[in-house]
Amino acid sequence: MTKPVVTIIIPCFNRANLISETLDSVIAQSYSKWEAIVVDDGSTDNSIKIVESYQKNDKRIRLLLRNREPKNASVCRNIGIENAIGYYTIFLDSDDLLNPNCLLNRVEYMDNSQNLDFAVFQMESFDHSGIIKDSKIVKENENYLYAYLRHDLPWQNTCPIWIT
Repeated sequence: MTKPVVTIIIPCFNRANLISETLDSVIAQSYSKWEAIVVDDGSTDNSIKIVESYQKNDKRIRLLLRNREPKNASVCRNIGIENAIGYYTIFLDSDDLLNPNCLLNRVEYMDNSQNLDFAVFQMESFDHSGIIKDSKIVKENENYLYAYLRHDLPWQNTCPIWIT
């Protein structure tokens, strides 16, 4: 495998019913230079077996087990960061889905904006009937750095892309 440009970090706890759909959305990306690190947080369902089957079929997917306390998604994200080899990092929850052009759009934007350490992208919520009207997450004309420093994040953890 060539060195990935993007690392996607996915904490997982008892998501056997959802993790396949999440990983399928990652595999379906039009941009192929990625790695996905799923960090399991002590699942007691079939989540680990499902991720292992994906790992077996796609070498860009790695499964790690949380190996320290405390038990939570933040620790799993930190473990993912410690093992990331991509230039950029995206955090994805185990019930999130990526638009097929998500990585391509973000990498192109970051590559053309060399002065940025991170950028925040729009996200929409949806259900089985489609996109939920007026569900865009990112606030327009927001000073994201200022919002971040005051702990008033106007986005979900999936919206930013970070330089690792």
